[in-house]
This record gives sequence, C-alpha cells and structure tokens, in this order.
Amino acid sequence: MLAKGNFHRAWDDYNRAIETDPTNAYAYLCRGHAAAQRYALDEAIADYNAAIRIDPNFKAAYRYRDRAQEGKNAVWWGRITGAFSGVVALAILFAAFRAYRSPTALSHSVECHFKRTADGRLLFYPRLAGTGYVVPDAQREEALRVFARRDGAASLVSGIVGIIILIALAPIILSLTSWLVRAAGISRAAIIPIGSIAELSLLFGGLFTAFSLWRRAATRGLVETDEKQEALSSSEWFNALLLDMPITIRCILAMVAIFVLYQSLAGLWRMRDRLSLAGIQGISFYGWWYVAMDLTVLYCFGSFLAEGVRRWRSTRTSSATERSD
Repeated sequence: MLAKGNFHRAWDDYNRAIETDPTNAYAYLCRGHAAAQRYALDEAIADYNAAIRIDPNFKAAYRYRDRAQEGKNAVWWGRITGAFSGVVALAILFAAFRAYRSPTALSHSVECHFKRTADGRLLFYPRLAGTGYVVPDAQREEALRVFARRDGAASLVSGIVGIIILIALAPIILSLTSWLVRAAGISRAAIIPIGSIAELSLLFGGLFTAFSLWRRAATRGLVETDEKQEALSSSEWFNALLLDMPITIRCILAMVAIFVLYQSLAGLWRMRDRLSLAGIQGISFYGWWYVAMDLTVLYCFGSFLAEGVRRWRSTRTSSATERSD
C-alpha cells in the first residue's frame, strides 16, 4: 500500500504490525514514512524516534527523521512565504485596478506597443512583437492605447486568478490522482506530474485563447503591416515595467525577491549531501524537480534584482550628472 501511494491504508497496516510486534523497528519506520506522506510530521518524527530507540544503528530512521524535521521547518517558512505572497497579490491587484482606472497608468508599457515609422505612419503591435497594424487616425489610436493599458491590467489580474484557480482545483486533482493510483495501478510519482501538467496546460490554454480573441477584436478592421517587430529584450521590458511601478510596489517586490532567493539557496543547501556523487542516484523525481525549480528561481529573481540595482545605479548617476551641470 505504501508503494501504491495509499498512505492511509499503509498507516493502518503498519499500525497493526506494531501492535503485533512492538519491537519491530522497520514497522515504525514505515509507519513514520506513511505519516510523513500525509504531512503528519510530528507523528512521523515520533515513529522514527521509536525505531531509533529499538535499533540505535538504524541509519534510515535517522535520515528520515532529519527529512521530517526539515519538512516541519519548511512548513514554518511556508507560512511566511504565504504571508509574503498575500501581500504581493494585494499589491498586484491594486496595481491592476489603478492601471485599469487611470488613463496615465502603464504609460511606458503602453508605449512599447507603438512604433513610429520614418514615413510618419503609426504602427500598433498588440503582442509587442510580430505582426503590427497601421493606426488610421487619432481616435483609433486612443482606443488602442486604452486597450493596451487594460490588457496589461488584465494580465496582472490573470496571474492572481490563475493561482486561485490552481489552488481551488487542487482537491479535485488530488482526488483524481488518488483514484487513478488505486484503480489503474499508476505510481504516484508518475501521475502527479501528469495531472499537474494537464491542469497547467488547460489553464494557460484558456488564458491564451481569451487574450488572443480580445486582441483580435481590438485590431479588427486595421490593415496589417509588413514591418515585423522583434521581441523586447529583457532589459527593455524590465525598464518599462519598473518605470510604471509605484515606489511602494517596487519595495514590496524587492523584499519578496530577496526572501525567495534566500529560500531557494536554503533549499539547494539542504540538498547538498544528495547532490554528491555518492547520493545523486538516490534523488527522487521530486528531488530533481525541486532542484530545477530552485535553480530557475535563482536565475529569474536574481536577474530581477540585478536589473533593479543596475537601474537604480543608472538613475543615481544621471541625477548626479544633472546636479553637477
């Protein structure tokens, strides 16, 4: 039952085994593992301690106990992360509401959608890159600027809504995966990634379709141009985003970025023993997944902070030059 992912049934089985033989250290270890998989970490640690009392040389019990303790610490940090995430979500929703209502919000980001050609034509690029459209008059230009601003606001909201949808669907996905594990005999290590990928694909596919239809409606009746626009560089995109952010939002995001970077570094530090030549073969699929996620977060948020610092230093240098002149 433990191998099939039915941890509740496995816990009952090992509980009966312990009642039959209270000196069975292996049964305590397995029951502790079943409890840990149900996130009953205090129960798991108690069982690992019982196994160690019976057999002080039981290395696996020490190893699993350390992992359970790390899990308890992760839960504590997870609560802090949740609090930070809540603050960020509120900040993003506030920024989206402000962008939707204020005609001057996201002005730099909106400007990235437009390009003036040498012959005086104004082109509009709904996706910032690729196919552009000729803007016929000032009235249509104003309508497209309103669309670009509200498209940016909706993109901010869609990130929060997407996370809420994923959380809301989590119990359904967990129930479905548990049923497939029992009914089809598929391992839990295989079915959870498949279910997660399917859920993400459905969500992002729906958002992509919705935004594509909205952009097509905004450009209906416009003439396409042969002049393609290349995608913005990360520096250009980030500069426009920073310039559109209120200083309060910038400070909040900087604090969250530092916190997330610390958590990723701590996660990689906890994995240091298993990343050795001796322990690398014992890393599970989830272990590799967490390593990949930590490295991705380090790259993305590290780039975010580095670009922010570069922008801040550039602004200070420009201000100092202006004062000296």
